[in-house]
Amino acid sequence: MQENNEIYFSENAKMQANLCYHIELNKTYEFMVESNYFSGRTTFCFHVDDLKKIIDKLNAMSMHLSGECVINDADSNNFLKVYFTEQRIKVEGLFGDFDEQSLKFAFYADQTILRLLSSFFSK
Repeated sequence: MQENNEIYFSENAKMQANLCYHIELNKTYEFMVESNYFSGRTTFCFHVDDLKKIIDKLNAMSMHLSGECVINDADSNNFLKVYFTEQRIKVEGLFGDFDEQSLKFAFYADQTILRLLSSFFSK
């Protein structure tokens, strides 16, 4: 695994991610989140075509300051949702393993998270 990339950091929330591996047309990422003293991690697997759609959606949100982007894992019910609400961005999600552990979280972020996520996925 590669070094963790800090996606977002605030007083109440922290999100990091790294690319685990890239096999043919699929990429697998590990995400870690800390929100109000709770933490969790999960992996997301994407086909490169789906990844391009995510990047385009995040860029459109950044440009228009509206919308939402739901990032779903191809292999589980884990998700990450980023959306505008009353001129703020809310991030919520479900991270877990395939057995017993899961973390449902939510936090507010500023619009820099859109550019940081887009940039990270574009690597």
